[in-house]
Amino acid sequence: AKKAFITTRAGADVSSFSTVAAGADCTTGISRDHDGLWLASLATSGSTTFVHVSPTGTPDGLKFTVPGYRAEDTAFDDVTFAPKCALWTNQSTNTVPQVRAYQVPCESGGATGTYTFSANAPDLVGTAYFNCGRPGDPYYPIASSLRDTDLTDAISTFTFTFYEQHSCGEGTPRIFVTASNGIYESPLTDIGASIPVAPTSKPPTAEIVAPYDGATFRVGTTIPYYGTALDAEDGALTGGALTWYLDGVPLGQSGTTFDRIAPPPGTHTVTLRATDAQGHISETSVTIHVATDTLAPQLALTLPPPNGNPPWNTTPPAIQLNIGDNDGLASFICFEDSTLLSFKMFVPAVPAYSEQLHPSIDGIEQISCTVTDSAGNQTTVNDFIYIDTTGPVLSPTVTPNPVVLNGTATASANASDPTSGVASQACDPVVTSAVGTFTVTCTATDVAGNTSTATATYTVVFASGICLGEPSHAILQPINADGSSVFRQRSTVAVKFRVCDAAGLAIDAADVVISPSPSTHPADCTVPLPSPTPTTRAPVLCTRVPTSSGNINEAVDSTTPDTNFRFNGSGKNWIFNLGTKNLSANVVYGYYIPLKDGTIIRFSFALK
Repeated sequence: AKKAFITTRAGADVSSFSTVAAGADCTTGISRDHDGLWLASLATSGSTTFVHVSPTGTPDGLKFTVPGYRAEDTAFDDVTFAPKCALWTNQSTNTVPQVRAYQVPCESGGATGTYTFSANAPDLVGTAYFNCGRPGDPYYPIASSLRDTDLTDAISTFTFTFYEQHSCGEGTPRIFVTASNGIYESPLTDIGASIPVAPTSKPPTAEIVAPYDGATFRVGTTIPYYGTALDAEDGALTGGALTWYLDGVPLGQSGTTFDRIAPPPGTHTVTLRATDAQGHISETSVTIHVATDTLAPQLALTLPPPNGNPPWNTTPPAIQLNIGDNDGLASFICFEDSTLLSFKMFVPAVPAYSEQLHPSIDGIEQISCTVTDSAGNQTTVNDFIYIDTTGPVLSPTVTPNPVVLNGTATASANASDPTSGVASQACDPVVTSAVGTFTVTCTATDVAGNTSTATATYTVVFASGICLGEPSHAILQPINADGSSVFRQRSTVAVKFRVCDAAGLAIDAADVVISPSPSTHPADCTVPLPSPTPTTRAPVLCTRVPTSSGNINEAVDSTTPDTNFRFNGSGKNWIFNLGTKNLSANVVYGYYIPLKDGTIIRFSFALK
């Protein structure tokens, strides 16, 4: 059988596919056999190597070299313009093959048939395909770019040799031929365009799944046997088609699977023989070892000192594993709880092995390791490792929130830790000496030693209620809080209010009243802020509603209007003389006062 393989210019393997059939000396074009693919070698020397690759993509060991042929620039047939002479080409100087397939040079012998066909026009180009005759089956090219060998100008005659060994299983294998003038190609359905091919039967393929080659068993243990066989014509073979042998002696067992007590100590050969319906036989064998060793292997797990508060680790630790057995180790496996931590098989067996294990799951984890020696003896060791790499989770709060200026509030960390638990938690003092929005920091530490911090946001506001005998954070006389005040138009309206802290002290800080901003202008205001936004600390007009009812019920004051609120030390309140000269009569005006604590004081009055 011929085969092919692709390599780089430096000789490294790249890829592969079929160009020659199994059991044949050669073929033309690109073809696929039923055992896999043929691949050609892109060589720089004066020879080309062929390698055969199985259906699973693995080279199966079949290999040969054709001396005197190497990859070269493409050569073409001067009649059909089909490429020839070269197996593969690598364009320019690329290091990665730019692969093209061409005619494979034929050797003598091995042909299963020579075929000739004709077409009713001169100087055509012929192509031949193979098909198993089942619906949906592909057409495999087996001869391409065939030259017309007829010497007349009436017809085209083509001759090719078919080398491939076929096995369709089901269906009727046939060869199909077409002819082309370079523009049109005759259809595969033409009368006389196909001819049946007598299929050739292939032997089955046997495989021993268990025991695996090189396996070792202890005397007295049970060995499971399991094997399969596939045949191109018969499919999967079972029952009496599969027979088993031990050291060449029949085991008296047939079929795909059974159990048997281990044979005497020593090295033994297990053979599976598969026989198909045509009488073709295929065998495969594995070697097993039976030992008398009954001593368990040694296994030691060494845990490092905790890197957190004992017994906890705040970073994943490294555990030292040491195993050994005088008669050889076969395998070991380790778990972190139910999660695989490490696994290794030793082929061939080794007397000792060491490895560092790296558990990484937070919690109290069980480390369980089992080692098996070459005789099947086992040792299992369990230990526990404490891992907590995550700090506590904080959900801090401030109570009360909002808190009154100079009042008392407390912050709580509300920490939790699902792994090692919370060891301590605390928060900084809540500062209430100024109004506004602030944060307080809280910290928590878990039992393992991890620390986390988080902040809580809180707001400090002016007090409400009664302050110095009058309402705090509300409009004061002469404006009625219920909006019933009616002033004379063009008079001056005294706007007064007082804010206090938690102790009832009036606040006289210059920034109690702030300038308005578009983001804090109430949504229910029907009068927009002037543009540009005022920078003065004055009442802000919010609504303007016409009215025809009501009489003047407030005294006339002609005090000079203010531009900013000012603190009245004698009255312990804030005052702003609001001029109404530019306002209209018979209108109810609604205002608000923006305060530094983020709140507002609303008031309204009418003009007559």
